[in-house]
Amino acid sequence: MRQQVEFYSSMQGAKKVRLFRTRTIGQGIYKSTFSNSVRERESEQQQQKQQQQQQQQQQQQQQQQQQQQQQQQQQQHSISQLTLVKYEPLWLDLQQYNRRC
Repeated sequence: MRQQVEFYSSMQGAKKVRLFRTRTIGQGIYKSTFSNSVRERESEQQQQKQQQQQQQQQQQQQQQQQQQQQQQQQQQHSISQLTLVKYEPLWLDLQQYNRRC
């Protein structure tokens, strides 16, 4: 009888150990899946941040290009206006210079 009780208690101990192992293994699996999902979320967030930064950089580059184009157009316009001015003949300039002196 005593042997049966000892055997039974050892079986209960083994069951407890087995249950504890499965519980901790299950928790380990849960923890690993949870940590994997956290890592995935973090990597997704980093990717989103990188994409946003790239978009901002592209927008800034586009704005800079537009500004440069506008400046070039303004310069071309001012140059074209200068070339449209009719120059007086050189002898008139000399006459005006002589009058001043």
